[in-house]
Amino acid sequence: MVRFGDREDGPIAKPVKVYLWPEVIPYHSIVEKACEFWTRYTGIQFQVIDVPTLPTQIPLPCIVILGELNKSTTAAAITKKLYDSAVALKVVEGDITLYQGWLGATEDWRKLILIHELGHVLLTDQHTDNRSIMDAPAWPYFHTFIQKATWILYRMNPGDPL
Repeated sequence: MVRFGDREDGPIAKPVKVYLWPEVIPYHSIVEKACEFWTRYTGIQFQVIDVPTLPTQIPLPCIVILGELNKSTTAAAITKKLYDSAVALKVVEGDITLYQGWLGATEDWRKLILIHELGHVLLTDQHTDNRSIMDAPAWPYFHTFIQKATWILYRMNPGDPL
């Protein structure tokens, strides 16, 4: 199974480091609220870190939140994942880019969008159609069966059989 990090360096063993690039730092509290959603429903802990100057390297696994807040796109945000070259089912980095549509949303919608994008890093690239947080557009609901599946997933290593 695909998952973020593994049992030694990923969620549950350690907090997920979430790095905020300079343009996103003013929205630190919204990012923390989005992370709190995942903690409440999955037990995954996060550490949100402001990065005022861009580093040449960051320790993996991590999530990076960037902003192209002046750029207009059809999406308010997009997420890309980087996989471990040695362990194909292990995600080592998730990059979330926020666009002008995110900036123009209310604070509640910004949080919901971030929760949804964090879900793409932690769970799936796909959108669901079950009136949940992984729908597009997202609903502020996380089904109990997905909570249980997430709990199981993060107690296994990438690629472990169910």
